[in-house]
Amino acid sequence: MQPNLIQQEEYINHLLKDIPREKQTEVLKEAYKNALDTRKFEIDLYWKRATYFWAFIAAIFLATYSMLNSNFLLNEKDPSITILKKALIILIVLLGYLFSLGWYFVNRGSKVWQKNWETHIDLLENTLNGPLFKTLIKPNLNFWSLNSYYPFSVSKVNQFLSLCVTVFWALLMNLLIVFLFKLQEEFCCWMLSILTTSFALFLFSFIYYKQTVSFMHKHWKKGSAYKNPTYIDIN
Repeated sequence: MQPNLIQQEEYINHLLKDIPREKQTEVLKEAYKNALDTRKFEIDLYWKRATYFWAFIAAIFLATYSMLNSNFLLNEKDPSITILKKALIILIVLLGYLFSLGWYFVNRGSKVWQKNWETHIDLLENTLNGPLFKTLIKPNLNFWSLNSYYPFSVSKVNQFLSLCVTVFWALLMNLLIVFLFKLQEEFCCWMLSILTTSFALFLFSFIYYKQTVSFMHKHWKKGSAYKNPTYIDIN
């Protein structure tokens, strides 16, 4: 089933196609109000989710740091217990990678819905109250004016930060596997370890990605009889 795709100039007619003429203005006002409220709700959720991930990632980092800077790996006479403790550290780092990658995916997913409702607002506002959200202050483009405002994208900063934290955990896992299991002395050993770990993380990330895409992705790629929304072409 092919997705329903409309152009931006068709948007108002699409909303009102089954609405009696006397109710059309009321319907547009209600749609505009719902779009504003839902956009605000999505932004609130965005920062609540960010706080949730920050808390867990900080706790995981603290746990890793504490284990590496304590006697956790020392004074253990049983080699098998030592190996288990090292494996536990690796698993905790993997958990940090899992949460950081999830944070990155959630940031990108949240941006979809923010963009969705911002598009509804953009297309509705001209009809109802003029181009309020399209009328902006002139931006300050002098980056080196450090006390002034600058048009950074807050969501892009957060998204890039989450990607950097994900890469950090991946690098940390590679380093810990090499040094905890003393593979650094042989070039072939630590190189093979890094390649194997990197491939395993890539495979894990790909499976994670495939299992977490939303109905929008699945419907647009394959079609779906379960949900058949209409899409607005914003490109």
